Amino acid sequence: SDGCPSCVGPGGENGMGGKAESLAILKILAQQ
Repeated sequence: SDGCPSCVGPGGENGMGGKAESLAILKILAQQ
């Protein structure tokens, strides 16, 4: 949850997290 903004997003950003959301999108796209 903590790290550089390019890896995990800005510190105050709301949401699950950049990596988790990106992986979910990639999994959906890979199924199509």
